Amino acid sequence: MGNLIKNPINIEFIKSFITMTDPERPVLNKINITPELADHLDGRCFIDLDISERLEGVQFHKTNDGLTAEYCGTDGCGVAYCHDGSDRGERVYMIDKYGEHIIDNTYNGCTVFEIVANPKMNIEIPVAVYEYIKHFVKQQITIMDANQEYISSVRELILKNLEK
Repeated sequence: MGNLIKNPINIEFIKSFITMTDPERPVLNKINITPELADHLDGRCFIDLDISERLEGVQFHKTNDGLTAEYCGTDGCGVAYCHDGSDRGERVYMIDKYGEHIIDNTYNGCTVFEIVANPKMNIEIPVAVYEYIKHFVKQQITIMDANQEYISSVRELILKNLEK
């Protein structure tokens, strides 16, 4: 798959933006989110393999004042999400502004750290593959919504008939 990516991510470059402040507690490490880091990540996609029952992906986006990402994933059995915050008013929350931050205080910095710390579990994929994952996830969301609507209507019907 790596040969499908024209300019693979430069892990060493990304590592240069991370300061290991406490090896015992990685959440206290710091990340310096800069326009250069955001440029390098902009548009790049990754598959997250840490939960074998799920299909999860992420695509990073540079903003005027920081770094954000779209996250999507499903297990096909009740978990399905695809969000960048814009549909829930969380967009501002999901942007990590330029500057140095404790990784645990960031939204996307945690994912950037995982790409560096666990490269075998966070593999870069082409945009087309991410779009394929996202398409499948959106199908699962539609199915889940339809199932929930059906369950609600059946429950409502049963409860109405019990009241008689």
